[in-house]
Amino acid sequence: MSVPPFDGRVILIRIVTVVLLIVLSLGPGLASAASSVKIGFVNSKVILEKAPQAVAANKRLEKEFSSRKASLEAKAKEIQALERKLAKDGVAMSESRRADLEHKILKKKRDLERAQDAFREDYTLRLNEELAKLQREVTRVIKEIAEQEHYDLILAENHVVYAAKRIDITDKILKRLSKSRK
Repeated sequence: MSVPPFDGRVILIRIVTVVLLIVLSLGPGLASAASSVKIGFVNSKVILEKAPQAVAANKRLEKEFSSRKASLEAKAKEIQALERKLAKDGVAMSESRRADLEHKILKKKRDLERAQDAFREDYTLRLNEELAKLQREVTRVIKEIAEQEHYDLILAENHVVYAAKRIDITDKILKRLSKSRK
């Protein structure tokens, strides 16, 4: 028996449905209580683009991986040059010399693929580390704002179909993140 993949949206939809059914079944008395519920909305895409911590993380990753990226690009250009040489001069080469060049190109391509795989793996690992660090900081700031400004619920855009601008607290979070960065 296989387990279906976890889908947070399904759970969120079920929770919202249950809450709505409860609110509707309890009648108008609860409606006035529900109107005092304070809800906030966060656009995490904006946070990831504009938060100073996110910008700094991107710069760190760029600095950390730029030399390896340049090295991979140089290796790819070297392979392309060898392939051009083979295409241009291959007919005039001796059988053994052409076979050696083809073998050299094939070996360099395999080496490049391994190096690219290692690069992607290392980059993804570091990116995930940086994102986790940023997520902890953003979560701390969201909780801080929620407690200080008495929010009952704060939602992120990946679970929201519509959010009015008046409940969007993304700018507050960005301002707080900017202050905590300094």
